[in-house]
Amino acid sequence: MAFEIASASVALPTGTGTKDFTVAGFGTPQAGKAAAIIIVSKGSNDSYGNAAMLCVGVTDGTRNFCDAIVAQNGVSPTNTNRRYMTDKCVAALTSTGGIDDEAHFDSWITDGIRLNFTSNAGNGYTYKVYLFKGDAASFYAGEFTPSATVDTTVDVTDPGFQLDNLFVVSVDPLNLDIADADARMSIAFVDHTDSVITQCCSATYTDDNDATSDARNYVSTAHAARFISGGQAVEITAILSTGFTAATRLAGVSSLLRLHYLAIKYGDATKHWVGVIDTPTATGNASITAPGFKPQFVMQAPSFVDSVDTTVTTNATGAGSFGIGGFTETVSGGHVYTDQDAAATSNAGSYPTASAARMNQGNATLSHVASFVSFDPTGWTLNYTTTNGTARKWPAWAIEEAAAAAAGTFADANAYDGLLIEPPAVAAY
Repeated sequence: MAFEIASASVALPTGTGTKDFTVAGFGTPQAGKAAAIIIVSKGSNDSYGNAAMLCVGVTDGTRNFCDAIVAQNGVSPTNTNRRYMTDKCVAALTSTGGIDDEAHFDSWITDGIRLNFTSNAGNGYTYKVYLFKGDAASFYAGEFTPSATVDTTVDVTDPGFQLDNLFVVSVDPLNLDIADADARMSIAFVDHTDSVITQCCSATYTDDNDATSDARNYVSTAHAARFISGGQAVEITAILSTGFTAATRLAGVSSLLRLHYLAIKYGDATKHWVGVIDTPTATGNASITAPGFKPQFVMQAPSFVDSVDTTVTTNATGAGSFGIGGFTETVSGGHVYTDQDAAATSNAGSYPTASAARMNQGNATLSHVASFVSFDPTGWTLNYTTTNGTARKWPAWAIEEAAAAAAGTFADANAYDGLLIEPPAVAAY
């Protein structure tokens, strides 16, 4: 499963058209054998973006989906929005929920992917792109609608294969491609190993049109989606030969709940793991050994949340803190999204980062910074130069190591971190 992360920071020219993400020596991805996760936020690496904006998109080369949230900074009452799209993998939002950057899959090209930007305002966003391909692998980017009735299941058979991992994201939309009030998002990792399903998610919520901001967050050890304040909770209860079964555990108020996902089957003996980790409470090296194998890639959903399976409602316990990022041996990066709770004037911002891990409290106070140290026989080690005296809860996803891939570039980008994941072509099981 050879892959390596490569990065470049180039001013993105205004104007529409195709932009190429390439990695020398990667080769041309095959249809059905490649996919991408694309994450965008406001600002440049390790500097503040004036407005909290986060977009998470997926594509398998045939289908495009993305979900985005935004909270305007420095206003009263609050102005928060979410947006959901079924034909784009990028939708960078303005501070009021409009579209700045918008793109969809164009083609797999030699050494990477080409996206077609139908809108491109050049307003200072950082792109982080994770590219997956493998001769033995299968990928499917899709969406599904869970039941509106508690403890009722739906079978999702669109993937057409028995999956190993699911990456799930949603903003609990009310409408398609319209800015809905309230910023809410759930990001989840699901693992299927030896017939055992493990799932966890991180969720954020900030109410719209409040004189004093109302931020809430949640880290779940039992759901593939968990929405706060009138939203649904969804659990993956079975992995099928052609997909998966999803059960509704809490009923919601949304009239158009859709969950976007990327399903992955490695097609070989590659190990994979999902779980919730505790952050260290002191600076220095900190090791995670739960995977039990040496990873080549780790993705985390950092937060300031101090307890699992309960809604946190204050800045001190984790309200208003949300993020996602990944790292390999060579390149790290992620995005932090913050929106302070109980603020008379909104205090919202985005913090793209080149660190292996970074988190800020909802009030923007830096709480965690870590650099990559090593991938170890049973997990990984990071070095924390900033941390908090209370352990915080971070969902995480790890994929077993393999040989490294070539370094890469992203033509015509604000900022780009590209991650290539290529499972080895060994006998399928």
